[in-house]
Amino acid sequence: MGDKWGDLLATDKLELAVLYFKSKEYEKALKLYNDLVQNYTNISVASLQELRTQLYGLTKTPVEGPVIHPKLGTVLDQRAATYEKMGQTDRALKDGFQLTKLEPIGCKGYLRVGKILMLLNREWESYKWYQKGVSKIEKAIKEHKIEVPHKLFKSLKDKYLEMKELVESTQIPSGKNKVEYSNQSLGMRRETTSSANSNTASTIVRASTLPSGSSTTENPFMHFPSEILQIIFQFIPFKQLLSCHLVCKNWYSKLTQIPVLYTKKVNFKVQITLEEFLSGVALLKKVLRWTNLKMLHSFRLRSSLNSAHLNKIISTIITEPSFSLRSLEIFDPSFSFQLFLSKLIRFGWKFNNLKSVENLRFGINSSIRHEDIIFELFKKLKTFTILVLYPEMSGKFNDLVNQNDIRFKKLLSEIKHSDYPSLESLILINHPKLCKDALGIFPNFESYNPYPMFLNKTFSNLQELTIVSFDFKFQLPALGEFFLRSPKLNRLTFENNAHFTLFEFFQLLKNYNPEFKLNNLTFRELSNTGSSSLNEFQLNDLSQLNELALLDINGCSLSCKGFLRLLKIINKSRTITSLLIGNSKYLKFKTDTFYNREATRSILSLYDLLVEVPELTQLDLHNLELDNQSMKQFSKDIKRFGYRNCKLTTLDMSFSKIEGIGLIDLFEAFPSMMAKREPGFYFVVSRLIIDGMEISKSTLDLLVKNGYVGELRNNLNKQRWQEFGVNSMVVS
Repeated sequence: MGDKWGDLLATDKLELAVLYFKSKEYEKALKLYNDLVQNYTNISVASLQELRTQLYGLTKTPVEGPVIHPKLGTVLDQRAATYEKMGQTDRALKDGFQLTKLEPIGCKGYLRVGKILMLLNREWESYKWYQKGVSKIEKAIKEHKIEVPHKLFKSLKDKYLEMKELVESTQIPSGKNKVEYSNQSLGMRRETTSSANSNTASTIVRASTLPSGSSTTENPFMHFPSEILQIIFQFIPFKQLLSCHLVCKNWYSKLTQIPVLYTKKVNFKVQITLEEFLSGVALLKKVLRWTNLKMLHSFRLRSSLNSAHLNKIISTIITEPSFSLRSLEIFDPSFSFQLFLSKLIRFGWKFNNLKSVENLRFGINSSIRHEDIIFELFKKLKTFTILVLYPEMSGKFNDLVNQNDIRFKKLLSEIKHSDYPSLESLILINHPKLCKDALGIFPNFESYNPYPMFLNKTFSNLQELTIVSFDFKFQLPALGEFFLRSPKLNRLTFENNAHFTLFEFFQLLKNYNPEFKLNNLTFRELSNTGSSSLNEFQLNDLSQLNELALLDINGCSLSCKGFLRLLKIINKSRTITSLLIGNSKYLKFKTDTFYNREATRSILSLYDLLVEVPELTQLDLHNLELDNQSMKQFSKDIKRFGYRNCKLTTLDMSFSKIEGIGLIDLFEAFPSMMAKREPGFYFVVSRLIIDGMEISKSTLDLLVKNGYVGELRNNLNKQRWQEFGVNSMVVS
């Protein structure tokens, strides 16, 4: 895509997408737009600069905004229009917002955002975006002497004036600007997934934004006491709650007297400035005056504008006396635990507002140092997550800590290895590049730490342990001892760890024989050089796994024989309901390849698997090279096992070689079969996931329409199954 020929092909694809759009074939148009967005965003900056100068006659870098492909903005705008036609206004709005960031002095993004917000009856926000666009572009014209498309800019100004007239007719009080800044610059939001909640919110907010005399919705503040108002507004997403501040002074005053609406989850916007952060804190302090419990249940900072802003924000978090925190989360490219310690030292270790913290999540830029202090500082910790997001060396951050501070030296000398009974969850995620094999640099205090921390400590009430992307070389004995001191563990996750195989994990359980009983086990090996049949284990071994409900061994090194033996050993109580065995090198089902003809080679049978795991409801078989022949055999195996006995509800076969006819074979969805099928005598699933596979839409519609599949997901644009933060904890 970085050359002239590739760009011409992309232009042809764009023209085809426009034709599909005009023909109202929106799904075909969307597929092409998705491809174009992916292609344009994957071009290197150097190639983009070359394209801009040689092919488009532009400067290497735009006047404002990042270096992007000259046609990316057009594609995003047209994709937003496509989403709009398909009724997916949330995605359309997302593309519009992205466009305003990529082309901050272009008209299309502001026009698109304003239009969609109007469709959503969010007139005030629409007006503000039109205003922002006009102001920003006029400023750029004046400062940089640039030219902008006359018709587009005229359209933007016309929309701005039209909306200005509309919002002025709503008679919002003159003090709105101050409130609006504390709302919109704050950028806090409350997560919600309920469409019912969103509908409730929209109804109330629309009542506040329609012109006078056009709304038949009653003002809730005129009829209900604060207890009822609390119930009504707690279902509103936080961003829309802040919009309600703009209705009138009475609404603002009444809402900020209901603290519970604001204290459950404080989630600051990304790239926040110090001024915006302080504005948000001021609002929280105002709200907390109406309650005796000065407690924020969750306080989440995702990133700041830069390191200078972060330094002052961290200082404010530590020293703010007006509230205490129950949960604290800080993620930032400039954040390190050394920085946090330096602030504690600077303020004389006075951090009373943090002593009540029970849940702590740090996303840092380098290996954690002086980590043993954590459990001395936060005595009430129930959950602790450390996530190394960037592979920086520790040395340049170590100097932030004053090693001669008296209190610091005393804390280090008093660190105990006694029990910390409050901790229930420990999640340690390293950056994959911070290991010896990846860097070729010897680990030390000034570089990085590739080894898992805290294995020398005791957490007698620990229930969940997650360790990702660490090196277990010479660490397994310490882990075995740690297991012995953790009798209440019920969830274990090991992923992408060097020098630690599934076979070694089973050996560890057998040799140390800890007391815990696991409900969930995830063990995803970094690599494997040979298969294991588990002949070394007897039926009475691995008692720690006899109560498993979920077993995730994606990418395992077990042979087919070893896998079935494992199920015999650990599932005697028939407790396993979820099984994830995708991307496994040695696990093979019958396919059209040589495996079904090679008699000496063992292959898996779905029937044998269901016999060993009869309560199975979720099965993940992604990246196992399944094909149409596999589907025919699956259908036979399920029929043999019994349709009524088969309890599968979720089936993931993403990134396989299956075609539409294969799915028809699996469900026996032939017209002749559908005509005579009876309830309970055919295969159905509640959810089928087949990402990364091109299947005819008519086939997929047939399966859903005729009741074989409840929910179907077929994301063609997905490049791989593993996604950080979705189904994997490996930092990408």
